[in-house]
Amino acid sequence: MKRIVICMDGTWQTLSQDNLTNIGLIARSVAHKETIRDETGAAKDYIHQTVIYTHGVGSTIGALSRRSFMGEAAARFNRLAGGAFGEGLEDGIVDTYLRLAFNYEMGDEIFIFGFSRGAFAARRLAGLINTAGIVSRRHVDKAWMAYRLYHDSPGRRASDAERQAHAEEALQFRRLYGKGGRNADGTRFTVDEPPQIKFLGVFDTVIQRGFGDVIASLSPWGRRRYEFRNLHVCPNVQAARHAVAVDEQRMAFPPTLWEGLEEANARARQRPGADPDKTYYQQRWFVGTHGDVGGGVGSRLAALTLKWMAEGAAAEGLRFYGSYGDDLSPMDETLREAGLCFDAPITRPKGLKVFLPINFPSVGRRIWREKRRTPTPQDFDALIDSTVAQRALARELRYNPSSLRPFRKILREHPPQHPNG
Repeated sequence: MKRIVICMDGTWQTLSQDNLTNIGLIARSVAHKETIRDETGAAKDYIHQTVIYTHGVGSTIGALSRRSFMGEAAARFNRLAGGAFGEGLEDGIVDTYLRLAFNYEMGDEIFIFGFSRGAFAARRLAGLINTAGIVSRRHVDKAWMAYRLYHDSPGRRASDAERQAHAEEALQFRRLYGKGGRNADGTRFTVDEPPQIKFLGVFDTVIQRGFGDVIASLSPWGRRRYEFRNLHVCPNVQAARHAVAVDEQRMAFPPTLWEGLEEANARARQRPGADPDKTYYQQRWFVGTHGDVGGGVGSRLAALTLKWMAEGAAAEGLRFYGSYGDDLSPMDETLREAGLCFDAPITRPKGLKVFLPINFPSVGRRIWREKRRTPTPQDFDALIDSTVAQRALARELRYNPSSLRPFRKILREHPPQHPNG
């Protein structure tokens, strides 16, 4: 058994930039292996961990190609197409799926992380695995067929008959092309259930694909291509966390939230061996804008979400160098340098960047979406990180985002219940 860690970065993000995103830091900080020790402390076995990193859309032209005029022009066009139109997103998902297919063996543990459009891709990858399983090496030519099968999943308004027909089609696909195993006599067997995903961690999921959301508003085809068919956590995901930005107000960055987490947690606690007191699926709001939560802009606020996500993954077995492993890692260095500060500056567009279409403002994000009741302190603790309360209660910071309006009475009367450090 080994652990496969998939890291899918945000738009224009790579491992070569000066300020790494939290995805880049996680990818560079995963330990090569976990040492299993006996009662005396001696090493008796190892669990190897391998990382699959996928750079963000709009960043595919390499440095050597950019030495020429045409290479630089191609790089700029690719950056525009990836950022404005999301071109290459599906290709990135299927490419990552193929790399997983070449590395995965039955019994391996899968961890998936994503930021921004990379979070969109990570959630789609989890859905793809839940629907089509993981194709075997001999059937990697069926990867796009697997993606189309997932893409054509019934929507919310589908009938029970349509859902059943699609489920049967997915089952047959997994049996025909999915990863199996070998019996003692060498014969191959198949598995009906899709592989389990040990942990899914995403930072500020952005569903929008630039021009794609315009298409989505105009045609059924656009909605099918550019939107999630299901906003619930996939049933093959054993634990998940989603860090969301409280202070993002740009219309180009609408969050794509999970739904039905309370019901999903109730089902998870009924699994054999489950902890009845554990919250397996969490969606928590943090101080800052899109880049403050996902990293990549040099903000110290990103350390808050990085620590929270790393702790969640470590609780499910993933091992990091540094604070969660043996040696100092890029993630550990970032956490030490930034400190867990809730009062760092929030990143906003400056200068002429304010006038770029991608930075046009909109209304603030809505945290509380229920109309029939007002939030309780328990709701606040479940939804919002304690550092948000700390910042809001620090009068000198004058922190009062409109998204916290439904919680202002709670902030005055109830202290936070889950400190982040």
